[in-house]
Amino acid sequence: MLINVINSPLEKGIVATIVLGLTIIISQNIRRSRIAALKRAEQRRLRAEEQARREEERRQKQEAFRQAQLEAAKKYLD
Repeated sequence: MLINVINSPLEKGIVATIVLGLTIIISQNIRRSRIAALKRAEQRRLRAEEQARREEERRQKQEAFRQAQLEAAKKYLD
């Protein structure tokens, strides 16, 4: 309906320029949001890897402590 109201080529050009500008702005915003989402996903992945590494280190320390306790108990009982 808006196109029917616009009569002159100048008005049509202005409207086309505005529509094109808005399309470009929307496209850039979509691209930025996708990049930000990828960065957040990468940060989550790195945090998960770090947490898994810490958990593995903790588990290894616990296992070494249990092994030391077992050896100490064996020495004490012998």
